Formats: sequence, C-alpha cells, structure tokens
Amino acid sequence: MKKILLKLSGEFFANSNQAVSPDKAMILAKEIKKLYQHKVKIAVVVGAGNIIRGKQIKNLSRLKLDYAGMSAAFINGLILQAALENIKVPAVLDSTLNITQASQHFNPDRAKNDFLSGKVIIFGGTGLPYVTTDTAAVIFGASLGVEQVIKLTKVNGVYDSDPKTNKSAKRFKVLSHNQALVASLNVIDMAALALARELNLSIRVCKWQPGNLLKIWKNTNYGTIIK
Repeated sequence: MKKILLKLSGEFFANSNQAVSPDKAMILAKEIKKLYQHKVKIAVVVGAGNIIRGKQIKNLSRLKLDYAGMSAAFINGLILQAALENIKVPAVLDSTLNITQASQHFNPDRAKNDFLSGKVIIFGGTGLPYVTTDTAAVIFGASLGVEQVIKLTKVNGVYDSDPKTNKSAKRFKVLSHNQALVASLNVIDMAALALARELNLSIRVCKWQPGNLLKIWKNTNYGTIIK
C-alpha cells in the first residue's frame, strides 16, 4: 500500500498528567515518519477523546458538544503537525473549522494535491456535527483515493466478544462490510461501515503501540481487515 489514512484515537495524545502530551505526539510523529521514509502517502484523522467525550455528557446541546469535539481534534492535529515538522516531515493541518490563523481551511482539491505531493495531511475535526471521526476518516480517505483506512485502537482487531473480559474471544482476520454491520461489534461506527461498503473502501483495525505501525503496514496479518 502506498496511500493510507490513519485514524488515531485522541487517547494516544494523553499521558497520566496531561490531556495533550507533546512527548506522546512526538512518539506518534516518529512512527509516521517511518512510513513517510518508505514513500507512503499518509493522511491522518485524529480523535478528541483525550480532551472531551461529548457522548458522555448529558443535558447539554449535542450540537455544541460536537463543535467542542472538533475544536479538541484541531488541538491534537496542531500538536501532531508541530511534532512532524520538528522531525523534518512536511505536514499540513486542514481544519474543517474556519481557524485560518493556525491552519488552512479544508478544501478537497487542495488537500488531494497536498496529499499526492507527499505532504502528511492531518484533518482537524469532522466538519459537521453528528458525524463521528470514524465516518470522517472514511469520507476523507475516499476523497483522497487511499487504498485503506487503518484504525489504530487498544486491541489488535475485531473480536466476537470483548477480549478484555473474555479470554476465549476470537479475533476475525477478515470480515466483509456486511458481516461487520450485522454483527454490530461496536469497534467502528455503523455509519462509517455502511459508507465504506458503498465506496468499496477497506478498513483495517489494529492495535496501536510504539514500534507497531511499520509492522502493520508491511504485514496484513495484523489486526482485522474489513472489506
């Protein structure tokens, strides 16, 4: 694969003392650089759960909370861009919010040109309320023509039950979009799966840990492929 989109959880930016840790961002940046050095074209969608989880907040406007989440994703994206630039990887932050003092406002044609020119494209926010970062990853990935969306999580793939509570849980190596939708395994947003099926876009769910990203790219046995 030479064109991929990485979906990163906001939790990967946090440590025990900081919601956004520059050191954690640098770890992510160094992993991305390994792919960049293999001439892989890389886009990134970042989550915001390290700063805010709107779904867990009750009695406040979902609309406002979703925009707060986009603002938090923008912060993560800005820190990741700074970390990448610090290690000489060209990176562009495309914000779906109009924050042009610190980023360029998302434009599909410009983003694709930047992507194809070899810059790492970071998307800060989904662009619309009620749209998850999983769904945004599929939308942005399809608009850039990536070969696969790689969702990095805390577990190595999709299982038939929760591997944290069931030691006998079985990991699927390959699932069809339909199988994943019917099973409702809660690893990926259902709207993202349905759209990926419509667009014939492959999604891979893998475990994130430092040193793992290059292995994932080289070895399709890592995680679960949904196609």
